[in-house]
Amino acid sequence: MKKFFYVLKKLLLAILIVLIVVVGVAFIYNRVQMRKEEVYWQNPPGQMVEVDGNKMHIYSEGKGEHTIVFMSAWGDPSPYNQFLPLCKALNKDFRVVIVERFGYGFSDIVDGERDFKTILENDRAALKAAGIEGPFILCPHSISGLEATLWAQNYADEVEGIVGLDMSIKENKDMKDGETLQNILLGAAKVFNKSGMLRVIENIGDSTLTEEDKMEQVITYKILGNKNVVSENRQMDAACELIESKPLPSVPTVQYVAKKTAQDYPLWKSGHQALAEASVDGQYIEMDAGHYLYKEQPGVIIDGIREFAEKL
Repeated sequence: MKKFFYVLKKLLLAILIVLIVVVGVAFIYNRVQMRKEEVYWQNPPGQMVEVDGNKMHIYSEGKGEHTIVFMSAWGDPSPYNQFLPLCKALNKDFRVVIVERFGYGFSDIVDGERDFKTILENDRAALKAAGIEGPFILCPHSISGLEATLWAQNYADEVEGIVGLDMSIKENKDMKDGETLQNILLGAAKVFNKSGMLRVIENIGDSTLTEEDKMEQVITYKILGNKNVVSENRQMDAACELIESKPLPSVPTVQYVAKKTAQDYPLWKSGHQALAEASVDGQYIEMDAGHYLYKEQPGVIIDGIREFAEKL
């Protein structure tokens, strides 16, 4: 028996040494690759504008009577890559804009808490600095729905309408069963990324990846789980309370809602219905899709944005 435990101890020690070596090599490899990838930050696809002494990335293309502004979910490292397919489909008839708020994409990671009043003012200032004027059709996905709602409540003249993409609502503060797990997973992903193991497993050298895929991976390796993203999550309840302190916006809206989310969370459904009912011309549409409904069924969203704009 003693011999067995002696052999087991040696085996576990050998496994530990191998793991340390593998992680060490992955860490060094990751740091070397990140230095090579700095070229991406030297040539961003959009404009880098100055806001409060920091740089924010604003991408725009196309022209038309209406300006559509896409606003991303919490933690999506590259809003540009997430929304680019929608932009390409709409740029012949509209000016389409992707805002990469601080802590996302090519934008700087900044100091201080990221409360939603600050986020809103930063994004408004960035659009102005980029020479992009409203009114806007805001297209928020997930957490940015809180910003879009505050935008319409406080600057209604700047918001022509809201196309909600399963966007967050003030009822979010009462639907927090997955928040702790979400934060744990983000923390684990951040450690995994910093170690270089995420890069090794995903294999950025895969020849099947498009240039956009590679760019999104490069951005992820650099900014995943940064302090601005973490701060946003802490500020959600405060944003919901700010929204509750005023009447819901009356600007035209169409609320696209994921059917499964609506079934799992009754407040999700009723909250979006309330937004539609408060609107001068509101619609509530459930889609047989997941939370990223604009990626699962882009054609439905593209046609919906066109129809929405035509009615304005």
